[in-house]
Amino acid sequence: MSDVTKCTVREGGFVDPCDTLSQAVDNNTPGFSKTKGIFRTDLTNMKTGQPSRTYFGVKSKKFPNGLCFNNCPWCGEDISAPFSLK
Repeated sequence: MSDVTKCTVREGGFVDPCDTLSQAVDNNTPGFSKTKGIFRTDLTNMKTGQPSRTYFGVKSKKFPNGLCFNNCPWCGEDISAPFSLK
């Protein structure tokens, strides 16, 4: 495993997580399931069928619809680029 200490945002809004965020992700998309926890979602451009951006968030009893992270809860890096308007 690599030793990534900070999250990075690549061109186009793709987030490469730090090791701690990567290990904490439950690897399921929140969708309509009742699963709780930290998730990673890859949005897809429906015209091209290619991934367009990545974001991380959490679903909990208090936030059943999910809440997206602006900053990584562990390394503190700004990962809000997928939501920023240019």
